[in-house]
Amino acid sequence: MLDWLNAVLDWLNGNGAALSSFAAIVTAVVAVWALIAAVRDSHERSRPVVVAEFRLAAHNDEAFDLVVRNVGQSIARDVTVTFAPEIEAREDDARDLTSYLVERYADPISAIGPGQELTNVWWSGVARGEDTLVNSERTPEEVTVSIGYKGSSGRKFAQRTPRRCSMA
Repeated sequence: MLDWLNAVLDWLNGNGAALSSFAAIVTAVVAVWALIAAVRDSHERSRPVVVAEFRLAAHNDEAFDLVVRNVGQSIARDVTVTFAPEIEAREDDARDLTSYLVERYADPISAIGPGQELTNVWWSGVARGEDTLVNSERTPEEVTVSIGYKGSSGRKFAQRTPRRCSMA
């Protein structure tokens, strides 16, 4: 009855070195795979993440700001911000807040650090009647903000955010 157990033990004694080598190889492969996954996870957690959002303006309950900010853990480089529909600059020499917004995002921004934010007035209410505010800026009520940027490794990232801004 113990013959099968003796056979197994004999086989293990004869092939123990091969089994140990196989186990060591499997362990090494699993360890390398876990290390690669940990490095990838670390890179993903420490990368820049640039987002666009509308925020009620500070000290003014009749205006919204467009806020472009880096909520990630590292510097975002070569940041481009575009709008659909496109926002046009004024043709004349008159300057308004929308002109500053167009000018700010006309060229790529070299860097936005972690926690840094860029703020521009997007919607500024002007009273029309008793209970109605209309936007005095030349910005649309609905817009898609597209943001492109690079991380420190040169890897490119993109965000596309449809947003609606209205006091209604």
